[in-house]
Order: sequence, then C-alpha cells, then structure tokens
Amino acid sequence: MSVRKCIQFALLGLLLAWGQTCCAQSEYAWSTVPFGGGGYITGIVTHPADPELVYARTDVSGAYRWENGKWVSMTEQFTEKNFYGVAGLAVDPGDPDTVYMAVGKYPDQPCDVLKSDDRGVSWSSCSFPQTFSANGDLRAFGECIAVSPLDSNVVYVGTESGGLWKSSDGGGTWQAVAGVPESSPVRCLIFDGAALYAASYSGGVYKITSEHCEKIQGSPPAVRRMAVADGALYMAGAGLYKYAEGSVSMLPVESGVSYISGLDARGQFIVISANTGNIMKFPLYYSTDGGQTWNNAFRRETHNSTIPWFRDEYFSSSTSCVAISWKDSRRVMLGDWHGIWMTEDITAGHTVWTNPMEGIEESVPFWAVSTPSGARLITALADTDGARYTAFDAYPENVHDAPRLMSTTSIDFCEEAPEFVARVGVKTDNATGDGGYSLDNGVTWNPFPNFPKDENGAAYRGGRIAVSARMQDNGFPVLLLLTIGGPAYRSVDGGTVWTEITDFPPGLDQGYWSWKARIVSDRTDGSRFYAATDTGLYRSDDSGISWTKTAEDVLLSIKSDFGRPGALWGMDRQGRLLRSLDGGEHFEQIYGTSGVTGFDFGKGRAGCTSSAVYFCGYYNGCFGVFQSDDYGASFRHISAGAKNLYNEASFVTADRQEYGAVYIGTNGSGILRAEFLESRDEEFSEDFEKLTALPDTWECSGVSTVAQNQYNHELKLGAWISGSMEGKAVYKGVRLDNNVFMLAFRANNQGNAAGNICNVYFNYHDNSGRVSAYQLSLAGGEAGGAELRRIIGGESALLAVAETGGANKNANYTVEYQDGRIRINRNGIVIIDILDEMPVSSGYFGFEAVNTVVNIDDIQMTLPEVVLIDNVVYSEGREVPAALDAARGKELTVELTLFRRQAGTYGNVLYSVFDSCGRLQAAGFAHGDTLAADIPAALPEGCALWLYVWDQSMKPGIAKIPGI
Repeated sequence: MSVRKCIQFALLGLLLAWGQTCCAQSEYAWSTVPFGGGGYITGIVTHPADPELVYARTDVSGAYRWENGKWVSMTEQFTEKNFYGVAGLAVDPGDPDTVYMAVGKYPDQPCDVLKSDDRGVSWSSCSFPQTFSANGDLRAFGECIAVSPLDSNVVYVGTESGGLWKSSDGGGTWQAVAGVPESSPVRCLIFDGAALYAASYSGGVYKITSEHCEKIQGSPPAVRRMAVADGALYMAGAGLYKYAEGSVSMLPVESGVSYISGLDARGQFIVISANTGNIMKFPLYYSTDGGQTWNNAFRRETHNSTIPWFRDEYFSSSTSCVAISWKDSRRVMLGDWHGIWMTEDITAGHTVWTNPMEGIEESVPFWAVSTPSGARLITALADTDGARYTAFDAYPENVHDAPRLMSTTSIDFCEEAPEFVARVGVKTDNATGDGGYSLDNGVTWNPFPNFPKDENGAAYRGGRIAVSARMQDNGFPVLLLLTIGGPAYRSVDGGTVWTEITDFPPGLDQGYWSWKARIVSDRTDGSRFYAATDTGLYRSDDSGISWTKTAEDVLLSIKSDFGRPGALWGMDRQGRLLRSLDGGEHFEQIYGTSGVTGFDFGKGRAGCTSSAVYFCGYYNGCFGVFQSDDYGASFRHISAGAKNLYNEASFVTADRQEYGAVYIGTNGSGILRAEFLESRDEEFSEDFEKLTALPDTWECSGVSTVAQNQYNHELKLGAWISGSMEGKAVYKGVRLDNNVFMLAFRANNQGNAAGNICNVYFNYHDNSGRVSAYQLSLAGGEAGGAELRRIIGGESALLAVAETGGANKNANYTVEYQDGRIRINRNGIVIIDILDEMPVSSGYFGFEAVNTVVNIDDIQMTLPEVVLIDNVVYSEGREVPAALDAARGKELTVELTLFRRQAGTYGNVLYSVFDSCGRLQAAGFAHGDTLAADIPAALPEGCALWLYVWDQSMKPGIAKIPGI
C-alpha cells in the first residue's frame, strides 16, 4: 500500500547540500568584549565587620562586589534598564549579608530601593516612592542610604527632589521625614550611633534623632561626602569641615583646592581627594592627626596597571571617592572616571598603585565596525576613544591615537579597501571636534589636516562619518561628515579640504548622544550614499554632491548590505525593521519586529549566499537578539544567557569574518559579544533551555459534571484551535513564526476501568526544525494521575508527575498558550507549565482520524526525483531556471510504505514538512490511500525540505526532499 502526499508550501528558504541546514540547532556563548573598565566609579562602600567585603557602585553599569580578587556584578541580570544606574549603597553594620541599593539612572523612569539578604546575589523591591538620578550632576556625592548600626530595621534614604525618607521595618514601608527641606537634594547620609547626619545640597547638614531634627549651625552647603571617626563628623565640600562638641570648624588643606571629592576617616587617620584645577588628576592627601597637617600621597607614585592601554593621565582622574580598609588603614582604594585603584600603603614615601578591574566592564560605546579583513572589531567609545581587536582573549594594548580624542562618536571603513578607516569625535574639552583616518585598518592613525569650522572659526563637534565603498584614483575614498549642530560636509582628499553639501536634505540633526546611523554609504555601489531624515529617505548617486528623495518612509537608522546590491534596511519610529531591495525606492516591513534598537549584516553561513541578519529588540513580543539566515523571512532567538542586555542595548555590529559572531553596544556595560558554537548532536541536550523547573507533584481536586462513562477532554491553543473527543483521536497543530507545535491528543477510552490512558502529545520543533516531543499521560479510574515526559529519538525522560487521585476519569484538561507559556490545566488548575520564548503567530490546521498507529520502524520512505537547482539560492530579481519554473503547479509526491500490523487495518502517520530554516510548510495525518494537493504557483526561492513522521511513541523518522 502506498500513500501519496503532495506538499503545499510557499518558500523563502535556502538550497543546501545534503546534510546541511541553514539553521541547525546551535548555541551561542555570550561574554563582554574585554576593555578594562573605562567608566565612572561613583562610590565604594566597605563593611566594618568584614574587612574583605567591599562594594562599588557606578553611574551607568550597576554595582559590584569584591570577591576572591575580582569584581562580581550584582546587577547583570536586571531587566529594567534604569536600574543599571546606582545612586547609593548601604551595608547593614549588624549583618554583613544585608545590603541596600538605590537604583535609577534617570528620575523620569522606574526607580526603587532594592534590598538583598545574600550580599547582592538576589534582590527584592522595597517599593520606594521617590526617584533617583544616578547619572545626574550629583552622582559622585556620598551614599544616599544609611542603615542604623543600632537597629537593622531603621533605614534612611535621601532623594534629589523628595527630601529624606525613613523606614522602621527594614524597607517594608516608608515615611517622609519632616524638617529636612524637600526643595534641596539630600545626597549624603551617615550614622554616628543613634544620630543620622543628612547633607542637604543647599541647606547645610541636619542631625536627626528619634526626638528631633535640626540643622547644624555653621555647617557648609554643597557637602559632597561625610565621614565619622572618634566622635567627630567630617564634611567635605568647598573645603573640609569638622563638627565636634557642638561646633563646626574648618580644617586646613592645601591651597588651590576647588573642592574635596573623596573623604574617609578611621580615628585620627583621614584621606581626602581634591580638585586642584586639573580634572585628569585629583591628588590624594592623608592626615594622621585628625586633619591638622597633611601629606601628599602622590609626591612619588607608580602605576602598575593591569590594563595595557591605560595612560598615566587616566590615573585618579576626576576622583569621586576614597575608602580606607577596616583591616589596615594604610590600604586605600579610590574610585575615579576610569575605574578603581588601590595601594597597600598610602603612607609610603613612594606609593604603588594597581587597578584591580577584573569583572568590571563599564564603558559607553557610540559605535563599532567589523571589517571583512584585518580587525574583527574597531570600537568608538565615550570618554576613552576606542580600540582595535583581532582577538578577544585579552585587553587591547592601545586605544586610538593621533588624533587623541576623548570620545569617538562615529567610525566607518571603505568596503573595497578595509585598510582605510575613518573616525570623528570630540577632544578633551568635549566641545571641539576632530577626527582622522587610518591606512592600516586602525593600527595607526593620521589626523585630518583640517576639520569643518563654524563662522567663528571653532571646529564643529564630531557627528557621523560615512566612507564610500570604493577608493578614488587619488588613493582616498569619499568622506561624508554630518556634524553636530552644523551642516554636512564632503571631502575627497582625506580631510584636507571639506566642502559643505548645499544640496544635503533637510531635517537631519542627530545630536551628540546618538546610536543611530542616519547617513551611510552603499556597501556595493561606490558612488552611492543614503540619508535618513525626518522628511523621508534620500539617496545620492554622485558621491554625495546631489540628493534625491526616494521614499517617504521616516527611518531612524539605516544600513546597506554588503552582500546584496541595492539592499538597504531601515528602522522606523516604532522600531520596526523595513527592507528595500531596490536602493530605497520601496520598503517592506519585516513581520514581527518592534522596539528594535539596532541591526546589522554579518558573514553568512557556509552554503548560504545571503548575509546573516541580526537585530536587537522585540520579535513577536519577545525581547532579545535575533538572527536570520534567510534574509528576514524568519528569525531565531540567540540571546539566552546574555548578561547586561537590558542595559539600554543600542547598536548592533555583526562580524564580517566569522559567522554567528555579533556585538551589542550598551549604555554603560560595554560591548556584549556572542560567539556561535557549532551544532551539537542531533538530539537535544539535557539542558534544553525552554523548560522551566517543574514541581514534583500537584494537588488537584474537583470533579467534572460530565456524565459517567464519557470522557470530555478539550484541547486549546490560544484562540486558534479547540476540539473535543469521545472515543476517538484528534490530531491538531499550530504554526508559529519560528517554532512549531503540533498537538496530538490520543484517547484510549474503555469505560471506567482503572488504568485507562489518554495521551496528549506536544511535538515541539525548534526553529532549526529538530523535534522534541512531550507526552502527557492521563490515567483514568481510581489509579488516576498525570505525567509529562519528553521524548527525543525514542528516549523518554520524565519531567513531571501530577497525582490526581481517582477523579480524572471525568476531568477536563485544557492546553493553553498565553504570554509565551504552555500551560496544561486540569479542572482549571495548572499542572504543567512550559516556557517557550517564541510567541504564537497565526494559522492552524486540523483533522480527525481513527486510532490506529504504526511503529516508525515499519515505515519505508521512498523519495521522488525532484528538481535540483544547482545548489544556488535564487533571490528576488534573478532569473529562475526553467527546470524550477516547470515544477510550478505540479503535483509532488512522496511514497510511504506502511506495513500493516494486522490484516484489514491501515497505518496512520502524523507528519510535517519543514524548509531548511525550520518553518513549517505542510502537515497532516496520513491514513488510507491518497492525500494530495498542488504546489503553489509562486516559489520565491529554492529550498531543501525535510519530512518528519512520528509513531505512537513519538519517535521521529526523518527524510530529506533535497531539491525543490
């Protein structure tokens, strides 16, 4: 007996050689591109009872704990982007395990006070009603949280716009404290026994006890830091002040000090850092007599940096804080603009400093490029210029130089000659622009001989630069520069002469803090540039001289694909991806994308002629990083395990030399890096990450009112399919965008006898087309129960058991897909909960059949001879071979021989067909003689197909249809 099946499909896939798939099941390893800090450490907090317990906070990169010689992030798994700014830290002096954190980069976004009982491993919300500004002007002031050393339940929190608040139950509830003005920021708190001192920015320092709140007469305004030692309160601001025995006195410090930024004290030993006019280096002073005399700790010093690129000028730059060790007062840490430094003996005549930065990767990248040869990655960073990488196993040896920039705001290269790289940015004054070019792929740099200037002769600030894809006869590419606050310019001689582009389209001024590419070169046409403005998309076909509007679409970021002429992708105001294949004349939306923050094209997979496409954002409601090997027809989620991804992921740069490598810029946590790990064994590994932890048992109660001797099991999947069965089998399935579930409900209904079984099969296909089956067995009668098993290749693993007593013979079971989860309910009680990260799309198929199944070993598949298209992907606009054209509208058959288990019965086969990128193209239930249909007349691209069939145990049989 044979069954003919004609497979309905509409493909946008890739033709591959036998044994290859364009989307094989894979893993991605995530890490951070090693740079070595580079961001602002705004506070260091030590614990008086545990000398080795040290915490550090940052303005935009969360908080860290010192552990075993390195820093451990306490915030890398946060999913609220605003929580990566930490405005204050406080330890509980009575409990080393308890720590509090005030989180909130910006006050107009979610903020809170968080509490941890395990040294920052996990956190709980304290539901604090006010906001913080960890990246604001007062970020380097002292800690805005304090815990009473006499009562761990008493916690105070200062705010910048809401005054002082108190909790008497360990952060459970909060009350405003009267007497401290709300009109002035309360940014520094410290306890001395039962008394709390709170520094009001414009109102002086207040002393709060359980009885009263009063201002300390003579206390200075703008107090940045405070310390308590030997019954005295030290206050650092425009000078250093001491409050003792009811009066305030000013202590002598070195002349020329603008303000004191860091302060700590132990007994009569005091350490301060001071601004003496050079923000690149704040000197440290220490006193051994309570501040009466001072010693310069930087009279002679050596910097033993653990980071090769660290310049001496970075040492103690804009120092924000100092911390004296509770174990040894000579051991001192300082936090500054670029990291943390430590000395074992600050009193030595020649101090030796090292920067223990392992574990802290704090930087704000503006942009990065990956070139097809040479550097894997060249970065453009705020505050530290940027660096070049050929590997990622060590910190870079150097940062960019000549010109020396404080921040590189944009970088680009010539596609035809990637040894030419250009960058622009701002100098150390953060107001004057500059830039340069490299002729050796970023190893060395040459300053532009000139830089565009305004009518007053001042150089414009950096901006965005675009480099043409082709070199000119003079050895330079064409450079287009969009300045910040000024016009666009063009140079054809390496920046010697800049000519204003008078025809440049209006409505385009990005500002300084921008992570969008709104002016780009075409990667395949050396004379073409694009500009995405607020009035539409413009294109220049004469190297930037004249511009023509090609589309009304308002795009916030655009990129040209190096691998496909005329291909331009963009991102609109809703964060949706759009694609044009005709040079920006027409765009089509990439379905399912929203909230996209960046995208890029990387090296394609072996056997694929298309570039690999990556984006960061939402795909069908799921946030993460996604990759497509079929040019946007489908995407797979690749960011499981990525840390710090929610810290305002900005741009995406895909690797041009290695397939599967991609880089994600963040707003404070550096650049994240994903590395593709080659396909694992064809069976799923035991760490299948789409399953949540399941409890061992459930308590289920309640009995349906369904009549005796009748089972009524309802099968649901969202709002798409539902059905009931009474003594028969129902097989139904659903198509998802990337993942595919086929649901097979088989009922063995034989009255009320104990041990009756209903089997519910959930056949899960990941987006590479591999199969994993879930079987829910529902036992009837008095021995009732339910269990969930995962079956892969015939191997069965028990995942969960539900003990339901003897009532489930009349139970209602529902299977629902909602909010990214599969839930199995019995009489309304959830008994199975499976996480699936890819949401449901639309469409379903369904059918019914009698309950006869065959074993997979009894199935023989004979593949027909089908059209083979020379193993070439045929994209839109290319001529399709006549052989493929002749196959359109014809019937495709696959012969299946089903061996009968007994005379007079037919075998039933549950089957589905997937293209090479895992998208479901056809599914059904084969029984009897023939199931046939026609091939659709429209086949955009060639693709290989795979046929899966399952027997009663869900053991899959796989065959390939190798050449449609």
